[in-house]
Amino acid sequence: MAERRRFARRLTTRLLITILVFSTVAVLAITGFGFYHAYSTDYQSRIVDLKQQSQARIEREQAPFLQAQNNTQLLAEAFLRDYQRFRDDPKVIARFDAWFVPSDGIRRMHPSFAEGHYIGERYYQGLTGFLGHYELPYSNELKARVVLASETLAAFAPAWQNDFANTHITMPENILLHYAPDKPWGLLADSKLDIRRGAVVAATLQANNPARLAAWTGLYYDLSAKYWAVTYQHPVDLNGQHLITPSHDLYLSQIIERLITPFKNLSSHFIFNPHGQLIASPNQLPEETQFAGVLHVDRLVNPLYADLFSRIENTPPRADAPVMIMPAGDDYIYIVTLMPGPDWYYVTRYPEAQIRWAAIASAISQALQSLILLLFIMGIVFWFIRRQVSLPLRRLVNVADMIAEGKYQEASRATIADVNARSEIGLLNRTMRDMAERIEDHQQDLIEQIEKRTAELAKANVALERLAHVDGLTGAMNRRAFDRDLQNAIEQADKGAAKLELILLDVDFFKLYNDNQGHLAGDHVLKQIVATLQGVTDAGIYRYGGEEIAVLCNADSNNNTCAELAERLRSSIQLLAIPHPDSGFGVVTVSVGVAYHRYGKDSNALILEADKALYVAKNKGRNCVHLNT
Repeated sequence: MAERRRFARRLTTRLLITILVFSTVAVLAITGFGFYHAYSTDYQSRIVDLKQQSQARIEREQAPFLQAQNNTQLLAEAFLRDYQRFRDDPKVIARFDAWFVPSDGIRRMHPSFAEGHYIGERYYQGLTGFLGHYELPYSNELKARVVLASETLAAFAPAWQNDFANTHITMPENILLHYAPDKPWGLLADSKLDIRRGAVVAATLQANNPARLAAWTGLYYDLSAKYWAVTYQHPVDLNGQHLITPSHDLYLSQIIERLITPFKNLSSHFIFNPHGQLIASPNQLPEETQFAGVLHVDRLVNPLYADLFSRIENTPPRADAPVMIMPAGDDYIYIVTLMPGPDWYYVTRYPEAQIRWAAIASAISQALQSLILLLFIMGIVFWFIRRQVSLPLRRLVNVADMIAEGKYQEASRATIADVNARSEIGLLNRTMRDMAERIEDHQQDLIEQIEKRTAELAKANVALERLAHVDGLTGAMNRRAFDRDLQNAIEQADKGAAKLELILLDVDFFKLYNDNQGHLAGDHVLKQIVATLQGVTDAGIYRYGGEEIAVLCNADSNNNTCAELAERLRSSIQLLAIPHPDSGFGVVTVSVGVAYHRYGKDSNALILEADKALYVAKNKGRNCVHLNT
């Protein structure tokens, strides 16, 4: 009897000791591996986070640079189109003498163009022109070129006047046409000025730029505006002749200040240009650099800049792939990101020790959590063994002792009680069949519940999808749906599946209608307009914003062109005859702009083209359609 009890204790003890030894080894191995993996993962994660933060800063600040390039390209294309059509037009040439009047031995654009006045249906304001001393008489070609460039500048520059300090067009004949509503530069410039001698304009001349590349100038300090600035210039040639150079000035002081402002109070930032010049740093540059230009890294006292720039040249970043540099003997890591546009190098410096200690602390925390979890599990195992193995064995020994002593009735009761209440084997024998039946019943019930929940979820998703893409006021698709469908339509159009055109409609004098008739009446008008448009065409109708409505038109989907559809849409709104006392037409009307998608252009370009067409339709008197070709 005593031997049987000792046997039960020895079996339980050996089992617990075996589990304890193997568990200890497993805990130490898993904890060590977990610490190393957690440290490596966290370290790399923090490096990736720094790269993403630098990339995000660049993406937030690069928009003006990309927009300047797009704007000058647009000016160049518009000018060339008009120049090739009208350069020999006598009417265009005749405008030169009326527009550009003698002043101080040179010619300047008439002041009325700066103050604001109409010529025909076009309104000119904020436009000045400086025609400095030139060695040759003005030819008819040059006169026409100056007039056509002025018209191009007046047509497009107001669209982005809030985004750039100014827009100008220079010519190699010492001519500068300038658009800036608050600064009539052409009227104020010194009559003795030769813009060709300045570094900015000189960089566009054929002698200095034989490849005829559009490019950003170096950073310079604008003494009149008291801002750091760069200029983007786009030389335009035709048959080997330098015609014009559209350009933008971009003031950078605020952009640079935002870029070098530290985040998390640990990082510092530098900006280099590709020529080895320090554009900005957290340390104040000498005042003389504001007049002499930025400093070359070789001229700086701190050798860090030269060493850092040398490493950047050896491992240059790409626009989509920042690089990490760790100079020897330095306690910092450097994340280098390429800034599109001027192609500057944006450098983030961060203490490496801070990253390592943060990674170590994170790894220790995770290791301790894993260790505690494993110890907790082992405690549960020990408790389970004692409860489910050791205790049943001792009870079996007690039952055996009762049988040996002839206490059968007590043993029968004990055995029955033990089988019914404690023994897994006894419970397993009697309940296996019941368990299988119950599992089957539960499984069938679970399947039915899942199918029911799945159907309800699908129905809810359909409703949610509709709410997410339908305008709640008009029932038209909303801006989110428009962005999605426009991108898909452009991808199909680029594959040659169809010719895509975008129609933009804007309710004429809608603000006056809202102000005088009430916003509820204005909302009702928008609902009527959308319902009418949906009845005219099965093309996608979108509420683009406010009173603007967009229509995506597939020109190959029927025999009619999108321009004809736009006219039907405009006419259908007018035929509604909704009274509008504050409109010259007496009823609610819309102005319509139509633009077609060009291969390779993105959605922003198509929207810009349609918006410009809409702008022209409004300038033409409203309640009309203009196709931007």
